[in-house]
Amino acid sequence: MQLREIHIDGFGIFANKRITGLAPGINIIYGKNEFGKTTLLEFVRRILFGFPTKSEKTNLYLPAHGGSLGGSLKVVLQNGEDLIVSRGSGAHGGTVRISTANEVLQGQSVLNHLLGNASKDIFRNIYAFTIDELNDFNALNGDEVKNRIYGAGLGLGNISLKEIEKEIKGYCKQLFRPRGSSQMGDLLEKIKINEQEILLIQKNLTLFDEHQEKLGRMLNKKLTVLNSLEDLESGKRTLETQVRLYEDTIQFLEAQSKLETLEDLSQFPENGLKTFESLKQEKKNLILRIEEEQSILQTLKNNQDALTVNHDLLEHEESIHRLQQSTQSVLSALQDLDRAQIEREDLDMHIAEEIKSIDRDWNEETVMAFDLTESEKAQIDSFYDSFESLRKDRDLYQDRLESHRRLKAEKMSEGWNIPDWLKMFHYGVITTGVAGMILGGYLMNIPLFLVAILLVGGGLFLFKKTFKDKNSFTKEDLAEKNLARQLEQKEAEINENFDKWRAWLKTRKLDPSIAPITTKNIAKTARQIKVTIAQRARLDERIQQMQTTCQEARERIRSLESLVKNISNDLPASIEIICQAFDESKANRDKSNHLENQHQEQANKITHLENQLDSISTDLARFIRSSGAEDSMDFRRKQSILEIQKSLKEKFAQKKEIIQSNVGLGLHFDKFITAIQTAPLEEIKQKLSRLRVELEELHGDREQLLQDIGETRNEIEKLSSNNDLIAKQTQLEVLKQQLQSLAREWASYRGILVLLDAAKQKYEKTRQPGVIRSAENLFTQITGGSYHRIIKPIDQDDLLIENDRHQRKGVLEMSRGTREQLYLAMRFGLIDEYETRAEPLPAVMDDVFVNFDDERDERIIEILSQFGKQRQVLVLTCHQRSLEAYKNIGANAITV
Repeated sequence: MQLREIHIDGFGIFANKRITGLAPGINIIYGKNEFGKTTLLEFVRRILFGFPTKSEKTNLYLPAHGGSLGGSLKVVLQNGEDLIVSRGSGAHGGTVRISTANEVLQGQSVLNHLLGNASKDIFRNIYAFTIDELNDFNALNGDEVKNRIYGAGLGLGNISLKEIEKEIKGYCKQLFRPRGSSQMGDLLEKIKINEQEILLIQKNLTLFDEHQEKLGRMLNKKLTVLNSLEDLESGKRTLETQVRLYEDTIQFLEAQSKLETLEDLSQFPENGLKTFESLKQEKKNLILRIEEEQSILQTLKNNQDALTVNHDLLEHEESIHRLQQSTQSVLSALQDLDRAQIEREDLDMHIAEEIKSIDRDWNEETVMAFDLTESEKAQIDSFYDSFESLRKDRDLYQDRLESHRRLKAEKMSEGWNIPDWLKMFHYGVITTGVAGMILGGYLMNIPLFLVAILLVGGGLFLFKKTFKDKNSFTKEDLAEKNLARQLEQKEAEINENFDKWRAWLKTRKLDPSIAPITTKNIAKTARQIKVTIAQRARLDERIQQMQTTCQEARERIRSLESLVKNISNDLPASIEIICQAFDESKANRDKSNHLENQHQEQANKITHLENQLDSISTDLARFIRSSGAEDSMDFRRKQSILEIQKSLKEKFAQKKEIIQSNVGLGLHFDKFITAIQTAPLEEIKQKLSRLRVELEELHGDREQLLQDIGETRNEIEKLSSNNDLIAKQTQLEVLKQQLQSLAREWASYRGILVLLDAAKQKYEKTRQPGVIRSAENLFTQITGGSYHRIIKPIDQDDLLIENDRHQRKGVLEMSRGTREQLYLAMRFGLIDEYETRAEPLPAVMDDVFVNFDDERDERIIEILSQFGKQRQVLVLTCHQRSLEAYKNIGANAITV
């Protein structure tokens, strides 16, 4: 059975969890700490074998995050059939269902049958275990585990030997027990009561007693005859055994005789040929390796001779190193020199233009000499502020004067400059005259009309006179006069300041016509020109530096020109050629030195191998002498004798076992061998013929005696006329027959128990060592050969391990890691043994390798890789290192 998917509805920390992708072989299930490794292992156990009850003192793994307790496993049987095993909460371990392609089955018994009747203890202790359970060897000593393994070895298939023994012992107790009620005890009590009743009836029958006495004598004689028959039958069986085993005994004696005549090889090592061949092969390998290393040495020599080193060029390493360091500088100088010169010309032109923008008569010396102090700048600012203030005042007065004059002109354009009273007077005269004319005309009053005309005429005359002399009414404008005077005063102040400014400019050799702000701009431009001149000076230094760099490079190239071929006129190319030639020579020198070191190391290596060859040759000669042989030919001769001796010993042991299995051990065996040695086969056959004749005669006497006994019993029955006596005797015989039948049945059951015990002991001596040997091979691989034997004493349940110095350790003397490795090897051996007769089950291990060191961890992973080729293995881990290690062997990785 192998797992393909795990579905958890609710179990511990898991709720609605699904794990897919499980495959045959090794599956590494990885997750962080507390991701639920032990919970997952326990889930697989309980789905297959049931949930515990609340009364059991164990973790019930009730769902912590909701969901119903239970889940399912998708599995594949060994025959390829797909199943889904699901279990939910309920009585008796929960309700279990097995879904196949065609039907749905229920019940733990059906699941047990699919599991090959593997018990919960078998799965927990051998297949699915945690680190703590791995360290508990008592789990492998349980009766269920031991008896299941023994039962498989006895050919009982999936039947538990413990259950058989328990059932047979129960039958025996029902039939007979020394104390307490039993079927045979009850019959004996009934027979005793019946015999007492018969004796009471026969008390007064004298003749009956005589016949009874006669019957007793005849029964004694019958016993004597039966004993004689038994002795003759025993002798017959002995002779038949001698005839049947005669050929085997002769071969046994011949093997014993030949062994006694063979040469004594007690000094010859047990695995001598293997050691001899190993030393010979090692010597041969060393010779071949020396030849290979000498070939490598010659190759190194040829490679060194093929290298060319320019030692003269290497002497100028410092100069070349500087030249190499200047490569980038030279390239940069060559690329930037023309551009820098053009840039310098541009700067010259820019400086000249800027100087001309100040004054055509100025030059660079004038600019460099020109400078304004802070005091002078303050004076310029003072002039500028004064000019601005006076200009503003002048503009203000001018604006006021113009505004005044504009207002005055506007006012004059509006009418005459006549007093208002005069205006009113001539307006009144004219109006009165017009009104008189209108009234005189209306009234037709000529005097009034004439007077009115005179008034109108006088008014017009007055208007004309007034208009003609209208300017005679204008007064002197004092405001305009004052504004004009102030404006002239500001103009005079401005001219005075300009005179001072021109004088200030002349003292500093500047154009008198320039303004203060222009003077400040000239100072700023002069500073910019000075900066540009300084920039040009730095550019000159850079140009000089680049020219110097190129010149130094050319001088170094000229000094090395004679040492390097193909020097060109191109400066960078020449530098590259020289550096390349230097690097090549340096690399060849380093390579030559390296080859020289390799040559020396190779020579030392060959010397070491030659010393090893001498040592191996010495060891081989010493080994041959230690075996008692003179040389290799004599060693092989002794080995041939040893093989013959081994074959004879095997034949001797085989024939001895056959004889002992038929005649027994010790004195019986010696007596049988002596009998075969002292009597030829024909004589034994003649004795057997005579014995058979005697048996036939004795059988005839027994038949006659039985007939006489029957007649005597008939006479006794005739004398027993009492019906009660007959009934009691009949009842007695029936009871005796029943007792005899029960006794035979009880004896057969006891015999079965004895045979089972004997078979069990034989299994422990013969079959169990197969499990031990399997575990022994695995344990030897895990420990790297530190321990090569596992010993299981017959009389105790402990395990011992033995190292290559034949020192033994018990379980308590081992380290925890070694003890866990031993128990793991035992489980692997038990799995191999168990699966030869039962359905394979998935092996589930919860971080059982955490106490192993790195070296043994690598070995166990390699062993597990082989172990997982024939079955499914699930390894639960929270270690990234373990995950990568299993991936390296091709394990199927699943992250939870």
